[in-house]
Amino acid sequence: MIVTFLIISPLSLLIFEVYAEDYNPIYIHLSWQNDTSSTMTVSWKTKDATSSVVQYGTDESYGNEETGDSVEWHHVELTGLSPEIIYHYRVGNGETWSTDSYFKTGTLGDHAKFIALGDTQSGTTARNQMLRKINNLDIDFALYSGDFVEMGSNINEWNGFLNSYEPFTNHIPMMTTLGNHEKNHSIYYNTFALPGNEEYYSFNFGPVHFSILHTYWEGIENENYTKQIDWLITDLEAHDEYDWNVVMMHRPPFSSFVRYHQGWYDLINESFVPIFEQYEIDLVLTGHEHAYERLYKNNVTYIISGGAGANLYDAIKDYRINESISVESTYNFLFLDVYDKQLDVRGFRPDYSLIDQFISNKENKPDLRCENLPLSLDVHWKDTQKVNITIANNGEEDIIQETKAQVEVSDGSSWDLTVPALNKGEKTLFELEWKPPEKGTFAWTVTVDSDSEIDEVVEENNELIFVFNAVKIEGASFFADGPWSIFGVISSIMIVAYVTLRRRKKTLQ
Repeated sequence: MIVTFLIISPLSLLIFEVYAEDYNPIYIHLSWQNDTSSTMTVSWKTKDATSSVVQYGTDESYGNEETGDSVEWHHVELTGLSPEIIYHYRVGNGETWSTDSYFKTGTLGDHAKFIALGDTQSGTTARNQMLRKINNLDIDFALYSGDFVEMGSNINEWNGFLNSYEPFTNHIPMMTTLGNHEKNHSIYYNTFALPGNEEYYSFNFGPVHFSILHTYWEGIENENYTKQIDWLITDLEAHDEYDWNVVMMHRPPFSSFVRYHQGWYDLINESFVPIFEQYEIDLVLTGHEHAYERLYKNNVTYIISGGAGANLYDAIKDYRINESISVESTYNFLFLDVYDKQLDVRGFRPDYSLIDQFISNKENKPDLRCENLPLSLDVHWKDTQKVNITIANNGEEDIIQETKAQVEVSDGSSWDLTVPALNKGEKTLFELEWKPPEKGTFAWTVTVDSDSEIDEVVEENNELIFVFNAVKIEGASFFADGPWSIFGVISSIMIVAYVTLRRRKKTLQ
């Protein structure tokens, strides 16, 4: 009787759930429609139209609530937030809720750290590999340069992308643009909540002004670009007080791949490049070519990062153009660390190895800093961790004397490192070994130029923090915890019954 009760009770609940309207929040993601330091827009999907409610606050008791329309695609903007604060939130309709998640509001200061990537299309395996890596990063937000899916009108492909990205986008805002594979489809506009007309727009974060363009609208490119040219000029002139101007668009004006030589980018080149040069744009971020490439022409740097999952394109030597500085056929993402006086852009492969680095400094000084990414990694308890720390001179002058760095671990471990004299652009590597003493979370703080001996371009960029989550692996009894335990048998029956009822419901519909 007990076993029968254990089986029947969950099944009765499942039957009730299957035949009830489905209001479970899915595909939760964050973006900004207005000020990045005081607002956040939370978006999600439900199977059926229902009320839009977000509860939020500085802890899991929330205390604040914002509501929206009764719809299937929900977009609720939270306003009046404080800068640089972590907020907890959950979404739902007032009765059915998501699990707790969080976000951090933007800064009023002069520092921004974010990633840029694009082009997954149908490359689900590589996409998921990339996601696991970028989800370990300590960043403020992400830029996505288009081609989310293979076919922009295919809702199932969108569902796959959004489902994969939810563990990332439910706590990291992502600002996006259209690629050619989206084909300007309404699904894109239903999915994302963005500033302005959402097709092309701008926003600000810290010391950076971002202008987002749409470089592919099949059939009406000339009309579309004319409108964007007028808008872009107005936008740049209205935000000339920002230290850095960054543009993101899908297709590049230049590349070392066959489509550039076939004239695919001529219109983009003619339409936008003169504006980039006239208004001294610091960086243009693009995708479309499934590889990594950095190019430079007339004081403007262009970086192609089209390696977020789609099949890679070969970098053929005969196609290499004069503007190309670095090119590699590899999956990749960009990590951008920006202060008021320094723009540091690094291209990484999915194993966190460095492809290429571009640095722009507003002052001619030496500048010591760690090249490592700020990571949060899961490691096995009592396994020895080999930690490589790279320290570089990213300034504009040589460093002619030795300096010091310190590594402090929250378990009490510490190292004093002697950094040799480094010429401009030169690096040095330290190889350290450490073993987590117990299960838990351990923070590493690496402080470069700890005695403040260097006249640095940026004084605040010489500290790096990354985290090891040491997990204890326990053995499990096959019969106590394995698939043949009583709970395992009951769970299996419930899952089969649930799937069967779901299929039946779909058939009835």
